[in-house]
Amino acid sequence: MAHRLADATLEIARATAEMEAVIAGYGDVEGDDPTAVAARAELGALVRTVLASGSDGLLFDHRHHDSPIVVHDGSEGPPADPTTYHPSARPGHRAPHVWLGPGDPLSDHLGLWFTLLDLGADPAAVAAVSEALIVSGVPFSVVQVRDPAVRSIYEQPLVLVRPDRVVAWRGAAAPAEAGQLADVVRGAVRSTRSDAAGVAA
Repeated sequence: MAHRLADATLEIARATAEMEAVIAGYGDVEGDDPTAVAARAELGALVRTVLASGSDGLLFDHRHHDSPIVVHDGSEGPPADPTTYHPSARPGHRAPHVWLGPGDPLSDHLGLWFTLLDLGADPAAVAAVSEALIVSGVPFSVVQVRDPAVRSIYEQPLVLVRPDRVVAWRGAAAPAEAGQLADVVRGAVRSTRSDAAGVAA
């Protein structure tokens, strides 16, 4: 994350220096003569384009791919773009924002600790993951959502979200080693990409 911030900051500084040079090249744009009016309009359009690029990706696209308390599922996330946020429920990414209704964001339903999102999963799978979390002493709540839009964004029917709103794990069913999943997300054992298959559904 620190490297992404540093790279984006350097890019912003470079772009700012280039914009200052461009503005200086327009000379005096304060007059009312046709040339100044046209120059102001052209410069204004250029500035609006630059401002519209934004920094949403830098602000919201938090990624923790190497976190030892995230279970990787082998999927590829969207390319990192400091100007644009591309929602992704891939483990290690911030849980995407979704409206469940007017003024009712999914984030308001996430618990203080871990949240197991049931987006249409087999009840037996929900029970198996829940049991593993209970046995391991992981505090959690279950949130059931039956909204196709939410399921489409999160891609899997079972999603475990950490207290910091980062996706810790997701799957189509309960993992074969549900106890190992619970141990990873609570930090008892370290997650690695090589052992992810053991706790992937």
